[in-house]
Amino acid sequence: MKILKSFFAFFAHWSELISMPLGIVLWYFSPQILRMLDPTAATYDSGIYQIIIFTIVQFFIYSGIVWLYMKITFPSVYKYIDSILDNDLNDVDDKKEKLTKWQKSVFVLWLFSILFGAIILLARIL
Repeated sequence: MKILKSFFAFFAHWSELISMPLGIVLWYFSPQILRMLDPTAATYDSGIYQIIIFTIVQFFIYSGIVWLYMKITFPSVYKYIDSILDNDLNDVDDKKEKLTKWQKSVFVLWLFSILFGAIILLARIL
């Protein structure tokens, strides 16, 4: 039971890692899912269903990688966006801040979009 609690505590702290194993599991079971939808489908058929599943898998994995990259490279930015999304704001004196919370949120989401777009471009180029 203690191992299970530590496992959940780990993923509560590193929640961005959940999407990557989920994408891999979905990729592993995609042949069975395809055969449920189309019994004549090959193992890795390039039909419409496989394209949809592969797109979802890519999104899960790339999203997790971008959040992990942000958490490692920009820890204060990650903490800020994590607190904004969880509505767990610390009491900060707004008079000392030079940027509004809206401006900081726009910046953080812009940074996430740039990193996410860079990974997508690299995946398509390489």
